[in-house]
Amino acid sequence: AGSIPLFKDRFDGVYNMLRNRNMVKDLGLLPSEIMKKAYVDLSGIRSEIVLKLALDFFDSDHILFASDYPANMDINSQINALNSLSDQLRDKILFKNFLKIFNLE
Repeated sequence: AGSIPLFKDRFDGVYNMLRNRNMVKDLGLLPSEIMKKAYVDLSGIRSEIVLKLALDFFDSDHILFASDYPANMDINSQINALNSLSDQLRDKILFKNFLKIFNLE
């Protein structure tokens, strides 16, 4: 989830420029709209600012928690970064979205 929201305008701008020159096929949606439908994880994200960017860009139903273990041994700091969220949103990211995706509810 980390850097994708930062490139949204660039992806859309380049796509529109290439469409105007008939260099790419019509996707039916802007690249940013297609990317919003992707499922992403918060692997390694400890920053509330980056977390907010992800939540502003992606549907909260499409965001999953991931620890990036063993590359990241400090899992608690990642979980603590979610403390600013409502309990409902935090639970969705930590486990409810996973359960829903895999029909384990």
